[in-house]
Amino acid sequence: MTPTVELLDLPAGYGTPKKPLGWAAVRRELEQATAYWLATVRADGRPHVVPLDGLWVDDVWFYGGSEHSVHRRTALARPAATMHLADPMRAVVVEGEGF
Repeated sequence: MTPTVELLDLPAGYGTPKKPLGWAAVRRELEQATAYWLATVRADGRPHVVPLDGLWVDDVWFYGGSEHSVHRRTALARPAATMHLADPMRAVVVEGEGF
């Protein structure tokens, strides 16, 4: 699946984005990062968010963790997840599936 870059739909007063970042710029941010946040969903619908280290290589995110960790179990059971970079001032958010 080819990654896509989309404009944010911001509330009134936050400004209006004029154009999305190009994929090359987003890829560069993902490749240079060393810390990420992963959000998955537990069986009862509650979110689970965890900071992780990882690597972005060839448009795939690789991260580690024990097979007994909550984030691994929830990602395997319900593979739709969201990952974003640790720096809130440089927002890059990736949504997808395939754990």
